[in-house]
Amino acid sequence: VHYRVNISPTDAGGLSALTTALNAPEAHYLDVHTTDQRSPGALRGQLAGPVTQPVISENGIVNAALAEGTMTASPGSLISIFGANLSQATVGAVVKNGKLATSVSGTEVRIGGLSAAILHVSPGQLNVQTPIGLNAGETDVKVTTVWGVSAAQSLLISNASPGIFAVVKASDFSVVTSQNPVAPGQMVIVFTTGVGVGVPPLGTGQLALASPLSYTAVTPIASIGGIGATVTTS
Repeated sequence: VHYRVNISPTDAGGLSALTTALNAPEAHYLDVHTTDQRSPGALRGQLAGPVTQPVISENGIVNAALAEGTMTASPGSLISIFGANLSQATVGAVVKNGKLATSVSGTEVRIGGLSAAILHVSPGQLNVQTPIGLNAGETDVKVTTVWGVSAAQSLLISNASPGIFAVVKASDFSVVTSQNPVAPGQMVIVFTTGVGVGVPPLGTGQLALASPLSYTAVTPIASIGGIGATVTTS
């Protein structure tokens, strides 16, 4: 239910208070008192500042495993979208029927006209999985919120767009760092994104199954320190 309230300041102090509230509405409440003795009381509402439509920053779409990078992704890869007014709240992933939701807190992302699966939303950043059904080539990315639809940003889709989140030792799952180096011949596990569509394929946002496992259609080529490494499974 929406109500319209007309306010007419009767003195300079009232006009000054109203001007202050209009300049910074998010810092003020509006109290409406009733005069009906049969139902006395007050209605309080939080004022809100003007909100514009969502905006995707220039060069604001990157591989989620990289701090920066080119505007390139692949079907099923994880990307981060940076901008403003991208969501009305900060919310993590929502799983429905074994799949990540495509709408969280009123925010949706469409890539090439297809809905992306959402892992995280916040006013300044979105983490999403690109749709599995994307074709290679240039495509548009748009963010829709309760305030409107963003201008489109271009994203290049390729068959693969690898990015590394972390490398851990297979023996104890500790993260490999300069203080915890890996020895020659030691097995490591590399957590990645953008290595291509799996076989058997999973749908957009579908959670991985314990059985059957989904493997990459093409085995990646890996190297450590410029020296080729054997990929045993992917």
